[in-house]
Amino acid sequence: MIFFKPKSNFKIIPTEKAAEPKWQRILFFCSFLPLIFIGAVYFYVFNKINSLNKEKEFLQGQIITISVDPKNQAEEKKFLSLKTQINDFGSVFQKHQTVSGIFSLIQDFCHKNIQFTSLTMSLQEGLLELSGRADNFVALSEQLIILREWPDVENPQISDIKLEKDGKVNFRLSFNFNLAILQNKKDE
Repeated sequence: MIFFKPKSNFKIIPTEKAAEPKWQRILFFCSFLPLIFIGAVYFYVFNKINSLNKEKEFLQGQIITISVDPKNQAEEKKFLSLKTQINDFGSVFQKHQTVSGIFSLIQDFCHKNIQFTSLTMSLQEGLLELSGRADNFVALSEQLIILREWPDVENPQISDIKLEKDGKVNFRLSFNFNLAILQNKKDE
């Protein structure tokens, strides 16, 4: 028979196993916490995705039902027409010009011996026609000179000149003006 030589630390009587430190045991169980947390987050997100997909399908079904309904289509057409009216009003409002600015322009170039009695204006053509009364021909000619030198006035013309019994002169004055004058007067 073959005999084994016993090792020097070999003992036949069992001894107690050394106890693990408490911190090692706590660390072991705490290492499972991130895994448990990740699993819980995964199941929460998975359930949330499923519920959102179901809600999305439900809302898409409602949208289809609403868009097919003739009553809703009529309401939608009304809203579209209101939308176009609002947009049209906005563009009209942006293009709006304050025509009262023309009076300050007339005040700026009016000769002291001239009195204007009527006014006709065309914004599309930028044309202004004035009827008036002058004390004499000299005042009327000076008014024409002032208008010819005015930077925003083009092509001033005097017509329908009539001499009254009291020596006053009736006339009709017409000229083209720069429409930017109205914008500038509006901004002030």
